[in-house]
Amino acid sequence: MKVLFVPAHHMGAISHGIPLLALSQMLGTEFTTAFLLPCHFHRFFSAHGATVLDISHEDLRTQMIAYHRFKPDIVVDDLSFTTYFASQLSYVPRVTVQRTGIFYGSPQHEGRHSCEEGLKSIPDVSALGIEIPNTLSDLVKAEAVIIPGLRSIECLPDHLKQKREYYYTGPLLLKDSSIALDGSVSEESHAVERFLEKNAGRQIVLLTFGTIAETPPFIPQSICQLLSRGIAVISTVLLEVVPPSCEDLFHYGRFLPFHRICSQAALIIHHCGSGTYQYPILHSLPSVIVATGFYDRDDVAKRLDDLGAAIHLHGSEDQEGMGQRCIQAIQSLLDPDSSRQRSMRAVLSTLKMEVEQTVSSFRFADVLAEVSSRAESRGGQVTR
Repeated sequence: MKVLFVPAHHMGAISHGIPLLALSQMLGTEFTTAFLLPCHFHRFFSAHGATVLDISHEDLRTQMIAYHRFKPDIVVDDLSFTTYFASQLSYVPRVTVQRTGIFYGSPQHEGRHSCEEGLKSIPDVSALGIEIPNTLSDLVKAEAVIIPGLRSIECLPDHLKQKREYYYTGPLLLKDSSIALDGSVSEESHAVERFLEKNAGRQIVLLTFGTIAETPPFIPQSICQLLSRGIAVISTVLLEVVPPSCEDLFHYGRFLPFHRICSQAALIIHHCGSGTYQYPILHSLPSVIVATGFYDRDDVAKRLDDLGAAIHLHGSEDQEGMGQRCIQAIQSLLDPDSSRQRSMRAVLSTLKMEVEQTVSSFRFADVLAEVSSRAESRGGQVTR
């Protein structure tokens, strides 16, 4: 069976490509796989063992070229808007990754989805008899849906809970790697190791807002406050000016070995990106989630807060007030005698057990086989 993987290319293929890499690594030699990507991501994915088509993915045209050359039996995508059209034009069954915020029939939100800008780039192919979607939920209709999380966190609407086409996988992450974006070997892992060794006797905070989300204005000041209290910070957020007395306490890196850092960190501050929020669960690590104003992230953050698995700082126009609340939340979780920290670790431990159960029961090859069988029974016709 030939399987084509297509990450979202309109937002950056890394965050939406990693889940697909994780899925592709679950498949055996009976599958022939390939990735369709913009050219500047080719080396990164090739270095991770993926076969990458010699096509720079830009739009529906390049996806149709990929279908013609590779001739996939199934396409697997993560928020690739062009796949909605290409699969119908080519009658190729689609398996897609969905998350909280775009499940079909979810309640309408007044706010913004982190990916809704991509709606502006969808092609008008109504002349070909394909209906133009009006919402993100319409764009991600597929024969099967992969949910890269847990049933207790990424909650389906009631009318979908018994649907056999929806599969929970648990976290779709990669092992720590020293591969840089250009595919070369980075020295970042060695630099991180030196930093962790140097600060082995201190509390260490990991701070990240992923590769897409904007960093709230109060965060740099919050970092400085932590450093002034002798707390080490390792961050994907660049601090323009590090106080000279605190230089040994701060480390910046765009891509960091999160598993290694989480094994030694006391706390993580993050934006609740789909991949990022999985690390605290896997490592039973307390976390503070800072709202970014996008409901897909903030809905999951609220769910984690409700479960007692994180502290969710809601958005506010008062950046100074948000900064104070952030520091207070951090202090409450860094205190080893804090009852909130102990209860949070207990909840995280329970969620980690759910991860193990979910991962052990998911079989990606079986999902693809079932989708292929259903397509064959319909004579290759794609239905949504």
